[in-house]
Formats: sequence, structure tokens, C-alpha cells
Amino acid sequence: MKLGVSRCLLGDKVRFDGGHKLDHWVVDILAPRFELVPVCPEFEAGFGVPREAFRLEGSPQAPRMVTSHSRRDVTDQMNAWCAARVEDLVPLGLRGYIFKAKSPTSGLRNVKVYDQGGVPSNSGVGLFAAAFVKRFPLMPCEDEAQLALPEVRSKFLENLFIYDRWLTLDQQQPGALAQFHADHKLLFQTRGPAPARELGAAAAAGDWQAYQTGLRRLFDRQGARGAQTAVLQKTLGFFRRQADPYERASVGASIEMFRQGHVPLVVPLTLLRHLLGKYPDPWLARQHFLTPPAEELQLRYHP
Repeated sequence: MKLGVSRCLLGDKVRFDGGHKLDHWVVDILAPRFELVPVCPEFEAGFGVPREAFRLEGSPQAPRMVTSHSRRDVTDQMNAWCAARVEDLVPLGLRGYIFKAKSPTSGLRNVKVYDQGGVPSNSGVGLFAAAFVKRFPLMPCEDEAQLALPEVRSKFLENLFIYDRWLTLDQQQPGALAQFHADHKLLFQTRGPAPARELGAAAAAGDWQAYQTGLRRLFDRQGARGAQTAVLQKTLGFFRRQADPYERASVGASIEMFRQGHVPLVVPLTLLRHLLGKYPDPWLARQHFLTPPAEELQLRYHP
């Protein structure tokens, strides 16, 4: 799969001061497994390295981008470049994007926007990030600061693989939407019962547009420990007849330890996978929550 990434995170010296922001998780873990497509808006738009720093000013909803000291307004030049660049990315088939946090061009959230008095508020979005999200509203996107948090990292990776399967779904195939939802049912329930029900209703109605809208909302939700615990317990219930009391108690104990925050999700998940290997169940075997591809599982729980 291809991922877009802010070029400075790869260690390229393209920042305004000639430096970089090398991110070891991106370079050491993702780069060997994904094809990374580097982008640096300010460098590619022709502002050079080194260059005067930029900042956003005015309304957070429609900010102007100006140089910090000479006060040159480069908004139109940057917006024109952004519009062209996002179209260049369309045929590449990206499955996700990692932005540089708080950048005036690439920041996804909390970018400083200065008012007329020169007072900043962390309320803006970088110009390129805004154009990208508008062009690719469903694509999983995150910044490297948030990806330093294990739970956000896991959700982002999970979203990448869901999105990849969504894009390769044949909408002309009868029952494709219903099967897609059935295969993700437990995984979606870990994000909360409400979004899972919303997607289930759209799948039952065969409403592809409503389903995609619901999927976007689900991508934004972080899996809650309570919802994840409920799904683990539900999964264990599938083995109540086959597994002996010791096996059920052992897995149940690991689920309780997860609920209390003493072990990561992968611990009870692995034990449930062992049960599935011993006591096969066709429906469970298709569940991406329980049986994701080995590479996906490895990435999601990589330290």
C-alpha cells in the first residue's frame, strides 16, 4: 500500500531552517512495509531551503499564509499549488497520509492562527492538509505527534486496512456490501455500538453512500476499552460449548486483565485466536477483528 507522508518526517532537510523532523516509527517500521510518497508543500511550491518561516493569520476558517518577518502574503500561490498537488496524488491510490503536526501547510489540527493583534490561537488547519482532506474525505489521516500515542497508532493502522479493503470492494457484486459489513462486524463494534448499528442499517438497505458516510465517522472514533472488552467477551461466548472450563476461565481472566488495563488487547486476542484454531467457526474465521492478516496484526501491536 502507498502512504503519503510529510517529507521532513523521512529525514529530508526541507524545513524552513534547513533541518528535518525524522520520525523513527515512520522510517524504521512503516518504510519497509509501505511505499511512502513524500510531499513537502513549502519546498515543492518553490520557496526553497532555507526560507523565511511562514505563519497563518486572520480567520481560522480561511486563513492567510504570510512570511513571518517580511510580511509577504503567499496564500494564493500556496493554494494554487495545493489544488494541483492533490489532483496529482489521485492516480497514486494512497491508502493514508501522515502529516507534520502544527505546520502552517501540513498541520491537521491545532495550527497557530494569529489575529489582527498578533495573538495566536491553536485553531487552524494547514493549507495543504485542508485541501487534502477535502479531496480525500474518507482517507485515514493523522499527524506524527498523535501517532506517538499507541492507541491512536493502532486505530490509524486499523483504519488503513479497512480503507484498503473498502476501495477494492466490487460495488457491482451482489451482496458485496452486506458481506463487507459482516466481516467487519466485531471490529466495528469495538468503536462503539452506535456507529456499528448505523453501518449495519446502511448495509441492510444496500445504501453505499450512507455506508461510506458512516465509515468516515467510525474512522474518527477511538476504540473504547469498554466496547473492546464487550466484543472480547462476546467472542469468547462462541466457544462456550466446545472449550472446556479451564480454557474459558483462562481467556476470561485475560479479558478481565485487559479491562483493568494490565495487559494490551493483543493478549486476549491471541488466546481467542488459539481457541479458534482449536475449535473452528466459519463466521469468526472471517472476522477481521479476530483474524487480520499477519502483517496487519504485527503492525498494530508493534512496540
